[in-house]
This record gives sequence, structure tokens and C-alpha cells, in this order.
Amino acid sequence: MPVAPHLPVIGDLLTSGFRLEVYCQHAACGREDVFWTPEEAVAKLGANTTFVQARRMLTCSECKAAGREQRVACRASVEDFYAAQDEAKIARWAIEYGQEAADQLRRRLGR
Repeated sequence: MPVAPHLPVIGDLLTSGFRLEVYCQHAACGREDVFWTPEEAVAKLGANTTFVQARRMLTCSECKAAGREQRVACRASVEDFYAAQDEAKIARWAIEYGQEAADQLRRRLGR
């Protein structure tokens, strides 16, 4: 019997270690993205809250736009995702080509 797909929840951030990125999509708002640690996100939104549910709960502190109006969004940090990918690549290079090559890659990637 097929298993239902797992919807990502805020608690998954604790496992991945990625921060929660919260941002306003209102055209007139100039607010910068806000990053919450996984612990902050779980404390504020709950571990079993899906990202869709979390979006509906959020409000922009700058322009007061609400997520239920499709103006505020959240996601696992894209920056953290790419940083983890880079670190994995550096680790593979250390195994395949040696630590010196991995250090050169790290400098080239700016990590």
C-alpha cells in the first residue's frame, strides 16, 4: 500500500539545521528577509506546523501585510542549503583529491 507523502513541517528544520527564511512579497515593502534559527521557528510556530500553515500565521512587521493575503512567505533558507551543498562538495574533494585541493576549492567558493 502506498505511503502518503510527508509534508515538510517546521520541526524538520531541527534535523536539517537550516534556518527559516521569512520574507514579505508586498511590492511596496522594503523589508529585508528575516532568518530564524530552527529553535526559534519551532518555539514561535510549533514543530508540527507545515510551511503553508506557518505562512498563514505570519505578518510583516514593516507593512503589516499578512500571510493569509499571500503577501508573507517562509521557507527553509536557500543560503543554508547551498552552503551545505558546498561543504559536502569540499568533503568529497578532500577524499578524492586530497586536503590541499579541498582547501583551494574552499577558498574559491568563499567558504
